[in-house]
Amino acid sequence: MMTPEHPDWAEFAEKLGDPDHCNFREVDGEFAWDCAGGSDKTYAESILKNMGLDEQGIQETFVYFDEHGGHCDCEILLNIDASMGIEEQEIEEEMEDGEGLVRAKWQMDGAQTLKEAAKMLRDFATNLEELENKGWQLTHAIEDDYGHIERDNTSNKHQKEPKQS
Repeated sequence: MMTPEHPDWAEFAEKLGDPDHCNFREVDGEFAWDCAGGSDKTYAESILKNMGLDEQGIQETFVYFDEHGGHCDCEILLNIDASMGIEEQEIEEEMEDGEGLVRAKWQMDGAQTLKEAAKMLRDFATNLEELENKGWQLTHAIEDDYGHIERDNTSNKHQKEPKQS
């Protein structure tokens, strides 16, 4: 099963993001990539087969991906692979259509103490406040951990920062 802990994860992630697959790139200062969306993992399946995983290993991997937010090829990198070096919120802020998605799932992953978990949640809360200060708003109530957001282009992008507590 391929997970971020697997010794070949970096190779897998690099191939999935390369120009022959998801093709993560910057175009005119905007993030772009290729993905069929939905539950399509065609690129991942092809790469895993070429790396020698059998059908059972691929299916176990896909269960892991789905459980961790990797429902399609691009989400495997955006939601699971920390080595991408692209924060999801940075991508959301750069979207041309002014719409995005915020999720809180896995915000405490890796915490080994309650204090660490609390800090991770505070950092996430700060990021949400920064998004709002930049003109982003929820379009409707968050449901099942999916918060759809859009940018209000009429807002002042240089609003006063919230006080730190």
